[in-house]
Amino acid sequence: MKKILGILGGMGPGAAIGFQKQILHLTAANCDQEHLHVITNNNPHIPNRIHAISAGKEAVGAVCDALQDSLDLLINAGATCIAMPCVTAHYFKPYLTCPAHVTFLDAIEIVTKVCKTLYPDKVAGLLSSNGTNNSGILKKAFTAENLKHISPDEVISQRKLMNLISGIKSGEDPAKMGRELCCIAEKMQEAGADYFVLGCTELPIMVTHSDFFFPYVDAALELAKAAVDHFSN
Repeated sequence: MKKILGILGGMGPGAAIGFQKQILHLTAANCDQEHLHVITNNNPHIPNRIHAISAGKEAVGAVCDALQDSLDLLINAGATCIAMPCVTAHYFKPYLTCPAHVTFLDAIEIVTKVCKTLYPDKVAGLLSSNGTNNSGILKKAFTAENLKHISPDEVISQRKLMNLISGIKSGEDPAKMGRELCCIAEKMQEAGADYFVLGCTELPIMVTHSDFFFPYVDAALELAKAAVDHFSN
């Protein structure tokens, strides 16, 4: 069977493009033919995941239906491995179905495993969207592996963080967003964070456009590494 990577994207659309670039740069290839065959479904019309998580069953069902449609499109096109860069969307992953021959990589599991390897005794500062933060999907994974972690202050810092994520989605200056992200990270460092987990695909955009000097693990980058490794075996 031909190996094809399917990227379930659109959440947001810029993040999916950035993720495919990561796949390209991580692949050891000397010519076109040695690169991965990648199909990207960059569908920005999937309903808002963050709103759905807090809105209840009907809204969750609408997101699941849209994600399943996007997933089916990739599978019907021949994808044998699926990568979904959006961390928040992993809340809905248990409700999605794949045939047995298709591998659906899990960004939450992957980033947790990386943090356990690199920082087993350190405190992670979890930076993520409101959906990921409020649903606890990342926190639960870290707790299950006995990894120490803290989150931004709910009242001020998490609200500011979500505004920054929304700002990137709406095309605001990533350098300005990055400077504000550094301020949030400084407060979390003072509260005990030793390193940071970039648990949203918009966050690396801010980091690369700023002087973010803190140690961090990028969930999307680790997912991209896992996808490339999957096809090298």
